[in-house]
Amino acid sequence: MKNNMCLLDRIVRLILATGAVYMIVFTPDMLSSFMLKAMLVMFGGINLFAGVTGYCVFYTFADFTTLRKT
Repeated sequence: MKNNMCLLDRIVRLILATGAVYMIVFTPDMLSSFMLKAMLVMFGGINLFAGVTGYCVFYTFADFTTLRKT
């Protein structure tokens, strides 16, 4: 796995993942649909993984990177 995300991209993804986890853990009454909860878990997990590792699977498929070329 090769890094393909810049620092700003990683920070944004970690903030989104934190928001998704917050919605699931601290406001479960707002989310009545099991499908919505499952989608938030997947969304948060994918963004948490990408934010921590700096690697986005979707960027690899699209042959895209947010890193500057040196």
